[in-house]
Amino acid sequence: MATVDPTPTLYPIFLRLRHHRALIVGGGRMAAVRAKQLLAAGAAVTVISPRLCAELERVAASASIRVLKRKFKHGDISRDYLLVIGATSHPPTQRALAHEARRAGVLYNVVDAPRHSNYYTPAVVERGALKIAICSGGHSPVLSGRLRRLLDDALPQSAGDWTALLGKLRARLKQAFPASMDRRRDLINQFIEQATAR
Repeated sequence: MATVDPTPTLYPIFLRLRHHRALIVGGGRMAAVRAKQLLAAGAAVTVISPRLCAELERVAASASIRVLKRKFKHGDISRDYLLVIGATSHPPTQRALAHEARRAGVLYNVVDAPRHSNYYTPAVVERGALKIAICSGGHSPVLSGRLRRLLDDALPQSAGDWTALLGKLRARLKQAFPASMDRRRDLINQFIEQATAR
């Protein structure tokens, strides 16, 4: 008899973070990785940590990151933040962060602690605007990373150009065939088949 997975299905989503605030608690290597990702997405980043690793110091020096060099404390999380990332291995801080973020109603993720997270950061393969996200539901980041490397090796660098070309083609086809979605879909599929066959 098949068992039913009690874990709810995750809803995949890509967030627009430009002009939104994000908080990182922690100052190590993973905090630096997340800070760079958030900055690339246009977020306004705040970091709370008594110490910063050398990489995060460099990121903070070259970008407009607000740094609070102290321990995380009650009241640090509010609805002013769209999302919160815990990049700390300190269990009491992980629990406190998750509790406050849950009460504030914001998105929160504690690295390597799925039980203290309401979203997971996927492994991502990027080619320009084309992004492929891989998530194991918090069960195996190693598997997600392995699959990311396999896809990264398999996907040509030119794949990023496909999105721009398809965007232009889509706009032209909407003008040429305004009443025929099936015709537009067929032509776009032909283009994709030709592009991926090279």
